Amino acid sequence: NFVYTLLLGLLISALFLSFSRGAIIAFAGQIILVIIYFFKRIKVKTLTYTLLLIIFSGSLFFGMNHLRNINHQVIDIEERATFDNSESLTSKQERIDFWEGSIELIKEQPLTGYGPFSFRYAYNGIQETFLGNADHPHNLFLKIGVEYGLISLFIFICFLITGATTILRRFSKLKKADKDLLYILFVSVAGIFAHNLIDYNLNFLANLLILFLFLAFMRSIVSIKHQTINNIGLSILTFGFCIISLYEGSLLVMAETNDDDYLKYSLFPRNYYLSTADEMIQDEDFESALEIL
Repeated sequence: NFVYTLLLGLLISALFLSFSRGAIIAFAGQIILVIIYFFKRIKVKTLTYTLLLIIFSGSLFFGMNHLRNINHQVIDIEERATFDNSESLTSKQERIDFWEGSIELIKEQPLTGYGPFSFRYAYNGIQETFLGNADHPHNLFLKIGVEYGLISLFIFICFLITGATTILRRFSKLKKADKDLLYILFVSVAGIFAHNLIDYNLNFLANLLILFLFLAFMRSIVSIKHQTINNIGLSILTFGFCIISLYEGSLLVMAETNDDDYLKYSLFPRNYYLSTADEMIQDEDFESALEIL
């Protein structure tokens, strides 16, 4: 109980500190789902502790925010929370422009898309407002559709549907403790997807790892254990990952200790070429920069 309380307090404090509108909306939905599921088991003592925790976290945040306001300009929390400030209005309109623009881009390249990390460049041609561009359209599914095409989007949706179908079919057969854990994981994953419908933060590796770890945990809870398992495929896959990791790791070491040019032999050389082109632009060698881009 202490660990759960501590984690909840840290989460609430982090939400107050970041004050991301998308995160708060998703978190509110998660809280409602948790309350609905555990409503009959909620005790007055637990509810009191939770409310006190929220009050403490909120007081800590607003107190620190007030102290910071003495010497620095800070964002008006009430306006930010109610979407009334000019930044929020601009953000909302830009998101609408991104979503509508993404649909147009998908129509132009429906099958394979424009390529990984290409949204910023593909969107330039239909950009509505000056400087109104971003690395992503603030929506996970639209990003996949624009950059990887409808084929990849269809496969990703099928992956989610098959996993959800398996979980729903086997949920009633689980023990109570497994049901509770599975539901909490489901709420966590649902919050991630809800947030990524109006924003996109899976470009951070840590967030992406958390999402797929949670999906793996959910799948493991409902998996049917077999007495005999064929380990050949798993061994080959593990060996392949080890080879790739050693290869990429060796390139990184050589680049750090010897020459950055080793990175161009990487299986994922995009950042190398971008950084090299940036250096050429700084040196005003535009012809070479254009060639390497």
